[in-house]
Amino acid sequence: GHCTNLSTITIPPTWTFINPGVFRGSGLTTVIIPDSIKVINKYAFGFCNKLVSIVIPNSVTTIGESAFIECTALESLSLSESITKIGNSAFSKCSKLTELTIYSNITEIGEFAFSRCTSLSSITFTGTTAQWSNIKKGTLWNNKVPATKVICSDGEVEL
Repeated sequence: GHCTNLSTITIPPTWTFINPGVFRGSGLTTVIIPDSIKVINKYAFGFCNKLVSIVIPNSVTTIGESAFIECTALESLSLSESITKIGNSAFSKCSKLTELTIYSNITEIGEFAFSRCTSLSSITFTGTTAQWSNIKKGTLWNNKVPATKVICSDGEVEL
């Protein structure tokens, strides 16, 4: 089942990763992720179309493929400063997301990672323009994203 009536969850601090698809399609509106979590696996919160905000703690280094795909109510996303990889389609179709801050530890942004985030008008990167250009970016990672630039610590990069 897809626990469509489940609205709030606090993940236990004994978990170090969130299993693939574990909350997929649930009715979650709020999730508290403990700082024991290192990896959010594929489809973990996919299709959670009532999830409004999420804070990903600094312990998290990897966000798996489609982990938050089609979280169409997601308005507030706070990414971990430790993330090195955002998987393919991780935040694809998060159509209410308006702003995003990506931290300088990132090395890879997957294909279609923010594709069809059609309200995403502001992207900030905490590193330099040179660091931004060194990130491996997958095909169409920002497909149909309205933001025209990334604001870096030392200037802007056109998208």
